[in-house]
Amino acid sequence: MRLHRNVNLRLQHAQGLEYEKYERYLSYDYHYYTDGSMTSLTADFHPFDNGFFLSTGYVLNRFKIKGDSEIPQGSRQSLGSLNVLGIPLISATATATDDITLDAKIRWREHGPRLSTGWLFDVDRHFLIRFEIGALFFGDPTLILVTDGEVDGTDINQIDVVNEERSEQIDSFDKKAGKYDVLPIFNFGMNYRF
Repeated sequence: MRLHRNVNLRLQHAQGLEYEKYERYLSYDYHYYTDGSMTSLTADFHPFDNGFFLSTGYVLNRFKIKGDSEIPQGSRQSLGSLNVLGIPLISATATATDDITLDAKIRWREHGPRLSTGWLFDVDRHFLIRFEIGALFFGDPTLILVTDGEVDGTDINQIDVVNEERSEQIDSFDKKAGKYDVLPIFNFGMNYRF
């Protein structure tokens, strides 16, 4: 929508880049995928008559990265053994007495500013081709890990080793999260002008 000769307003909705991966590690299946979308209200400033523009706007962010895994009830895992002179004295195993699940989610703030630049190329009076690059500013992402299930009759969330590992994973993620506080914009598409 044109507000002024050099300024227009646009409402844009984009589905996040779809990604899905299955991986097997230590006999267990892991599933990673992306989910969500972003909606932005943007003002484009056209300082010249050649299609070049500068944009600023505000984005509603519902994009996230998810992952899950399940260890089925009855699964057994060796915890190791103590051997003396090659003779096993103590051997320990753990058994899942209920399905054990791990659900992970990485998400950014639900709203934030955006800046970009690009070019519009007129195809005819109503259709334009748009090329745009820029950045979204949502701050550091957050990792959420949720576990559920039982091992040898004990709720997995009551096991110190599980809680320590979850805390270590979140701390490790938080140390690296600063690299992902700015997300890139690459936009190529066709616009219709009323």
